Amino acid sequence: MTENGIADASDQMRGRYFVGHLDAIQRAVELDEVPVRGYFHWSLFDNLEWSSGYKVRFGLCSVDPVTKKRKPKSSAAVFKRIAEANKLP
Repeated sequence: MTENGIADASDQMRGRYFVGHLDAIQRAVELDEVPVRGYFHWSLFDNLEWSSGYKVRFGLCSVDPVTKKRKPKSSAAVFKRIAEANKLP
């Protein structure tokens, strides 16, 4: 298992970021027979980071810290397409 994520408040880099990492994982599995069994994106929701509060945004979904309303970001749609197709775009 592996996980990774990027603090990207504008959600402009996140989709490309995890596609690039998933591509590297796929190559490691196919070319080097690395036994990867899963991938977790950190994190599903924007959350409190002890050292930075709510300033950094790792989530595929934003969370309003006051109302707690959750809203999928555009990167969530990219992740969903990859998961449903079980392959990279």
